[in-house]
Amino acid sequence: MSWNYRVVSKTYPNGEIELHIHEAYYKSKRHKKPNSITENPVTVGTDSIKGMRWILKMMSEALKKTILKYEDF
Repeated sequence: MSWNYRVVSKTYPNGEIELHIHEAYYKSKRHKKPNSITENPVTVGTDSIKGMRWILKMMSEALKKTILKYEDF
């Protein structure tokens, strides 16, 4: 199984749309479409600035990918 960060749109009953970053999980590195995402958005929490830089870099990569729909999972 592999994972990365992805931007996910969530549409609420009143029509409001919010974008958040979630972890997306794939059956394998060959799969292009994730089979699951985290239920809740992720935060930038770590024990070092180096770790925080890595998380932010990986999250910024998510901005280059297609936005996923929360409702698809």
